[in-house]
Amino acid sequence: MTLEERLAHSEARSLEHIFPSNTNPLGNAFGGHIVSLMDKIAAYSAHRFSGGAVVTASIDKLDFSVPIRMGDFIELVARVESHGRSSMRVRVDVLRDNAGESVLATTGHFIFVAIGVDGKPRPVLENRVA
Repeated sequence: MTLEERLAHSEARSLEHIFPSNTNPLGNAFGGHIVSLMDKIAAYSAHRFSGGAVVTASIDKLDFSVPIRMGDFIELVARVESHGRSSMRVRVDVLRDNAGESVLATTGHFIFVAIGVDGKPRPVLENRVA
């Protein structure tokens, strides 16, 4: 698989419904819940790209630009944007479904490190690119 194909293959999507237990007193989605969902889908994207175990190393700036409310349906879309020797930068967009129209609600970048069975960093591209 070429690098371009692997980047495309890294795309991961998830659909979620925001329940009352996931909201703050104002009826908006609790930010920590959204970040947790973003971290999970980003990890799956990094796993697909690297072909093995990954761990979250850092979370870059998060932009909560549109409120997500109780009862909303959201789609999370993650894709590896770039990589280093053992690290990957994953962009995650959270789209709020508004009567059939997708609105970008939240964006963030997550840094993951590929790890081997020993728990130490391993090369991302090891035995992976054709």
